[in-house]
Amino acid sequence: HKKTMDVAIIEGMISDIDTNIEVSSFDEIVSGENIYLSIGWVDGGVHYKDPGEEWLENLESLQYSALEGGITTVIGFPNTHPSVQSKESLSYFKNFSKYNLVQFLNLAAITKNCEGKDFTDMMDLHYSGAVGFSDGKSPIQSSDILLKTLQYLEPLGTLLVNKSEDKYLSMFGQMHEGIT
Repeated sequence: HKKTMDVAIIEGMISDIDTNIEVSSFDEIVSGENIYLSIGWVDGGVHYKDPGEEWLENLESLQYSALEGGITTVIGFPNTHPSVQSKESLSYFKNFSKYNLVQFLNLAAITKNCEGKDFTDMMDLHYSGAVGFSDGKSPIQSSDILLKTLQYLEPLGTLLVNKSEDKYLSMFGQMHEGIT
């Protein structure tokens, strides 16, 4: 951490990290100022387009973009088509991640189809691999739904991500009335 070190990479894997590695046995040497090494980064707020809108982006293209940016874990919101609200929808991403460099994790839907009305089976989703819960782009408008969600998730020790928006205040895009 915060040290200048040599890093040996053999066949795409880090084989050694030390202060003075003998460079004569390597085909390529990269050196310079301001070169940093870190573990992979996590993007914790991705709106997947797959499944449902694959013509915009699919998991393969998302994986490629993530890797180009040093991202090794992606956490997606549940607003896909269909929304992430079942064990099967979670397994779709798990199965893709199994043999790829980027891990696709998910926030599962709090309410069915992220509509803010009927609850999903959050406990089942939690034990099936959901890393948290959200209705994604749809803020929870009902204080009763929000309270029950918090009460339900607290014993599971899991994450709730809620868009902080009151649709009735932001409906017409103004902060106050008047010419401005």
